[in-house]
Amino acid sequence: RFAAVAAAALVAAPAALAVSPDDSLAIATRLKPSLQHSYAPYGVAIGKVTCSLPRHQTAAHCTARFAIASSKLVGSFQVKAHFDAKHKLHWSALSVRCAHARTGKPAICLT
Repeated sequence: RFAAVAAAALVAAPAALAVSPDDSLAIATRLKPSLQHSYAPYGVAIGKVTCSLPRHQTAAHCTARFAIASSKLVGSFQVKAHFDAKHKLHWSALSVRCAHARTGKPAICLT
C-alpha cells in the first residue's frame, strides 16, 4: 500500500509559498508539511528535510528522512521541488528507500 502511495506522489502537490525560489531552506521548510500531509495517513512520520538548489536551476533536489514506527523502518525520499509562476511549490517523489531501523539492512517499503 505504501509503495503505491509513494508512486502516486509523482503527481505534483501544491503548497502556498511566498519566498524567493532560490532559497533552499525555505523550500525544505515548506516541503516538510506537504509531505507530512500526504504520508501521515500511512503511518509515515517525516523527519529532516534538506534541499539544494543548483545555481541557474529552477528545481531543487531534496532528501526527506522518515520513519514508519509500525514496521520499524526508516528511510528517505528523493524529491524534486519547483516553483510555478505564482510562487507555489510543487513536488514529486522520485524514489524511496527503506531500511530496518535496528539493523540498517535494506527493506521493502510496505506497511
